[in-house]
Amino acid sequence: MNANEYGFLIDGGEAAQVIKAVNWSQTPVGDIALWPQSLSMVMPVMLHSHVPMFIVWEPACTLLHNNASQPLFNANADQTIGKDARNALAGNWPLIDPLLQLAMQGKPVTRENIPLTVHRAANMVSSLFTISCVPLYNNAGDVGGVMAMATETALLVVEELRQSEERYLRMTNEVEDYAIILLSREGYIENWNKGAEKIKGYSADEILGKHFSLFYTHEDQQKGILDQLIHNAGINGKSNYEGWRVRKDGSTFWGYTVITALHNDKNEVTGFSKVTRDLTERKIADDRLKMYAEQLEEKNRELERSNTELSSFSYVASHDLQEPLRKIQAFGNLIQARDAKTMSDVSRDYFDRMVKAAVRMQNLIDSLLEFSRTATEEEGNRIFDALSKDGKVHIPFKKQFWGGFHGNFVDKYGIRWMVNCR
Repeated sequence: MNANEYGFLIDGGEAAQVIKAVNWSQTPVGDIALWPQSLSMVMPVMLHSHVPMFIVWEPACTLLHNNASQPLFNANADQTIGKDARNALAGNWPLIDPLLQLAMQGKPVTRENIPLTVHRAANMVSSLFTISCVPLYNNAGDVGGVMAMATETALLVVEELRQSEERYLRMTNEVEDYAIILLSREGYIENWNKGAEKIKGYSADEILGKHFSLFYTHEDQQKGILDQLIHNAGINGKSNYEGWRVRKDGSTFWGYTVITALHNDKNEVTGFSKVTRDLTERKIADDRLKMYAEQLEEKNRELERSNTELSSFSYVASHDLQEPLRKIQAFGNLIQARDAKTMSDVSRDYFDRMVKAAVRMQNLIDSLLEFSRTATEEEGNRIFDALSKDGKVHIPFKKQFWGGFHGNFVDKYGIRWMVNCR
């Protein structure tokens, strides 16, 4: 055989050397010089490919293959090339033969996730392949054989998983607002991202292999909170806790933590993920709002006490002032009636002014008394009951006090009052 004439054998590896050594004239394929054009054209593609490829030529299922496909066969190349493919493929043949038969009918075919046995490092392992078969034609124009390409999809899946894991690690490592940590089943730190370093102050070299109890206060450790978190996560799938955490420098921050259990295929807990967020600013703001709310509540109580005292004062004062006013009116009227004939015009005018002033003061006190009564609980309930029925309430204020007032005002409870005195 002239190597230059069959250049596809150059650099074709062990398989090419075996093909060169085989006396093809003694096989059903025939002398290599007389091979069909389709077979000759695909040979260099197959021999120089890093993807497992092989050819099965009829009528005796004669096998040709490249170096990459050797793990599919149960023997070395010198024992498989030019031999019966059914023997070389052994246990894999029942899975491959149906595809070859379809291709022998002139129909290209592809099937995914075919489980084949491969030989690696003296071991037999199972792996998934995508197999594509195309027909090859002889010199008469009939299908003479089939070329098959086997792509190991399990390796692709593994590679995709590896790349996915790398992307996930890069993503978590770059996150700075959350401390994302991987823990062993016992709580020892196995992974550390930038957010954990920023929030907790430790570098990865300083903290990997340490127990996550370093981040909790002595009080929390004494209470057994760490064991509770791990236990609850293992039982319920996750646990969370909000409280003070400890940084490397001993300072504290308010953190919210979620611990999630990680499981294997047997649903056994293999470790935990721990995500912590620094909520110190929110904690400070909440505490400040709580303090303001307490102060406001105290001010409201003081205001209520003041209003109660004012109402009591108004009620008491109105009663205490009525007695002397009644006496002024009574004695004034008595003197005017008794001495009407002897009283001078000036005296009569003075007495008349005195009595009228006392009447006006009496009316003012009566109105003040009526107004103070509206602040009592009983009167307040009456007002709100009336409001709930028709949205209006009528309070009999004295006309002498309010005059002819028409208008509205808002009281201390935020209620708008509409006043119409007639």
